[in-house]
Amino acid sequence: MASGDYQETVALYIARHEYFEQLFGQLFVGGLPEIRFCGNRSVLLADHAPASMVTSALDLKADFWLTVSLLLSVKDLIRLQATCKHLREVLSLDYVWSSALRDIMAVAVNPGDSPCTLSSLSSVELRHRAVLAARIERFWGRDSDVVAPRSSIRTCRLTDSGMGRAVQARLVRGGQWIVLLSADGTLRLQSAKDWEFCAEDLSFMMPVDSEVQMTLSLSAGTHKETLVLLRRSMWDVARGYENSMAAEGNIWAFGWSHEGRQLLSVKNIPWNHDDVEKEVLIDIGEPIHATLALLSETRVLVISCDKTSLYEIPPIQALPPDEEVPIIRQEPIWTCSYQGEYNYPPIGPICQDAFSGRHEGLLAMITGTTLRFFTSTPEPSMNSSWIRTYNALAMEATPSLSGRRAMWSAGSKLFVCTFPMPPGGDAGWMRLGVAQAGAGDERIASVEMPMLPVEGKIRDLSWDEASGRLCLLVGSPMLRAHTVMIIDTP
Repeated sequence: MASGDYQETVALYIARHEYFEQLFGQLFVGGLPEIRFCGNRSVLLADHAPASMVTSALDLKADFWLTVSLLLSVKDLIRLQATCKHLREVLSLDYVWSSALRDIMAVAVNPGDSPCTLSSLSSVELRHRAVLAARIERFWGRDSDVVAPRSSIRTCRLTDSGMGRAVQARLVRGGQWIVLLSADGTLRLQSAKDWEFCAEDLSFMMPVDSEVQMTLSLSAGTHKETLVLLRRSMWDVARGYENSMAAEGNIWAFGWSHEGRQLLSVKNIPWNHDDVEKEVLIDIGEPIHATLALLSETRVLVISCDKTSLYEIPPIQALPPDEEVPIIRQEPIWTCSYQGEYNYPPIGPICQDAFSGRHEGLLAMITGTTLRFFTSTPEPSMNSSWIRTYNALAMEATPSLSGRRAMWSAGSKLFVCTFPMPPGGDAGWMRLGVAQAGAGDERIASVEMPMLPVEGKIRDLSWDEASGRLCLLVGSPMLRAHTVMIIDTP
């Protein structure tokens, strides 16, 4: 790095933070120092200071630079690391990058991430995650057009008889794997890391009678990926709406209509063969054409096109042999009504806190034209803002949401909305390099993908915040061959 870059980086933060004035005031007489360069040594000089006060970056203790690192963005940490061997070693410590990640996680939470997991990561992995988060924010968090360079885009044409008619393409959390679902119920697990797209040994087929709905959910307690498949029999009217489901942590839930009742079943996930199956059956008294969100083992959110309701989940009990599970009538403890377009609104990921076992932050959802945020603490509340137009005849792909942004399509066009930074996230803003002036507003941009030989509409899309990877399924229902497109954060 040129000496001017070093001078700009350090001088910027000397001037920006009053804390530096106090800290440098203990080292230098006569005010803040000036940076000058003598040969290969970067030295800090105080105006009118005696020669004995002249020092260099190498003479400052590591504790000083560790304190400085708490006030630097990820970009400036990297720049400062490149100045000399001494700073490269000091700023490579776990403390530097775990502190940066903790600040970032306060404003951009990913499923499976928690402060307690950072202690198990190496400094290299900590640095990689922090740098990737900053790159994702810089590229996808704009309020102007996002232009994806061709070098970051990969495509694969699906032409075989099973996958050629794929209807869904979803990234497994972490972005390393893609689950493809075809119209005949065939499932395939393929690698998204290597562009060969070769099916792994885990590939399998599950033919079904008709339409299939699919949900992926990560267990918070066991680091397993739970694949929930729903088989809907179109000719069985009584069970025609058995398509509300959710899996999170160690429980899963599904809802359906039965004899005028709107039933919701919550069960434990039997991870081991000797686990005892438990269940509680709730009559919630409202239509179950809704998305379910298991906020914890004791609370579930029911989100429909016109209302969101929060319910307490009674304790699940072991199933009595040869006895029906009793139905418990349950009233919502909180309700918010609105006007939307989606019967099953897409929602962001559930991030259950490792200590409380609850989803503590905001939960984003798109109900049609509107982006809404639900929060459960200290009291349940909902706020919203209009973000897009909606055309029910456009056959749009279902929007994909993370804890930080939402992606949606309109025909062959793609859009991204970056959520406002939560209150009290000043350190996170600074780490990611986000201007505080615009951090409190939604930022919406179109995504340009120039000169791509891909025809048809976007049929499905999946965004993974942790890896900065977007997966698109592009094609036409009249064509037997679809294309999977992956866009990586450059």
